[in-house]
Amino acid sequence: MTMFSNDPLRADETRARRLADKIIREYAITRPEEIRLEDISMDRNVLVREGALSGSEAYLIRKGNKGIIRVRKDIPEAGRKRFAIAHELGHWEMHSEENQLKFCSEDDIGGYLGSPMEIEANAFASELLIPTRLVSKEFRSATPSLDAVKDLSSAYNVSLTAAAVKFIQISKEDCMAIFSRDGIVRWWRKGKEYSSIPGIEKHHPLHLESEACEVFRGRKESAKMVRVPNEAWFPWMREKRGFEVYEQSIRLGNYPTILTLLWVISES
Repeated sequence: MTMFSNDPLRADETRARRLADKIIREYAITRPEEIRLEDISMDRNVLVREGALSGSEAYLIRKGNKGIIRVRKDIPEAGRKRFAIAHELGHWEMHSEENQLKFCSEDDIGGYLGSPMEIEANAFASELLIPTRLVSKEFRSATPSLDAVKDLSSAYNVSLTAAAVKFIQISKEDCMAIFSRDGIVRWWRKGKEYSSIPGIEKHHPLHLESEACEVFRGRKESAKMVRVPNEAWFPWMREKRGFEVYEQSIRLGNYPTILTLLWVISES
């Protein structure tokens, strides 16, 4: 079986999640509405400001033990803006040895395809905004679907993309989140460390029989997970038995981007 890795080398996501969880415990946070990013940042000597930015979503300025996070004011989605702030706070907490001025693009923030530092900042942001200790009980046993992802997104005021990545991480099922743009897979994430799901080749074009391709081409999104051919996502798995792929895809706003949730059921 051909395997493909989507995880940059040296990224320590476990450490990032532990640091975020430490903050959740430090402030005794037990409900989503208590995750007040501006207050948390200020208490950690970081001032959050909104303003005009070109070519980046947010940046962090560090001077000694004080910092400023500037986030692009015209980011349309509140969840996406919150993730950008949490991402920069992750840099503040983990990467003090790096540049004193750190700009982060849209692909860096939530893109899951950047440098190890960006991957770590994303892992930190995900855990800070959607703490595993709070969501596991409610969502771990939920049947994989974009409805469950939307519920998670609404409950924690995060983007659908951030909610999808967290959902696959806590789900007891074998799932994958995939982000495509202009008909090409940009990145993917598997939920389980020892997942039976194979990876997806870099720059994989959307297969004509995938739901993602149908939605990208203008078809209405399916209301539930649907069975798709194995080869729609894993061409080398065409003849494999005991391996079923279910998919649900959605267009993100008015962008040429598709968020896909895969659920793979294997007899092995």
